[in-house]
Amino acid sequence: MSKINLTTVVWFQAGKDGRPIGPTVTLEGIESRFPSVKFPEKGITFLYGHRNPGEAYLLRKAAEEGYAASIATVHVDIGLWLRDKIGFDKNDPGKGIENTGFFALVRAKKEVMDAVVSVWTRNIPEGAESFPKGGTRFANLFDQVIEMDSFKHLKVIAYTISSKEAGDFQVATLFDLSAMKTATYGNLLSDVQVVARKRS
Repeated sequence: MSKINLTTVVWFQAGKDGRPIGPTVTLEGIESRFPSVKFPEKGITFLYGHRNPGEAYLLRKAAEEGYAASIATVHVDIGLWLRDKIGFDKNDPGKGIENTGFFALVRAKKEVMDAVVSVWTRNIPEGAESFPKGGTRFANLFDQVIEMDSFKHLKVIAYTISSKEAGDFQVATLFDLSAMKTATYGNLLSDVQVVARKRS
């Protein structure tokens, strides 16, 4: 079994020592922080990848709005990690999307990408955005992708969004909340209870 790390930035009110003034802080996804993007409602969306510009933006934005902030890392069990580009091939455990719980669009073969893009073609006007060559503002359409037979077993889908707030950067939506095994937080939150917020 393999795990991937997803991140978010926890905002909280702090005392003079920089630590939270309350006994709890809330762990939540990034959906409310980027209003220019429509996010999936069937999962929680986090940042994905190293040196993510979304992380720097959220840290800066927290300070601008009078909050302290700490990076949280969520560890997600994805089952089998596939090293090669992913296609449709249930008989090849090293290449078939059917054999993993994690799918990153940047590592998709043409037939898989065509299946994903078909949802965009049906739902948004032609020329509205350059997805999949660029990021998307219509990430909510992954709610339809995850309902398709070829994708409904997936725990996490990683993709690029195009936001007015911080430009293009990678995110990952966790559709199977039971796959979230543990989380780690910065030293500022070492004595504080962190409560996960479930999307309604």
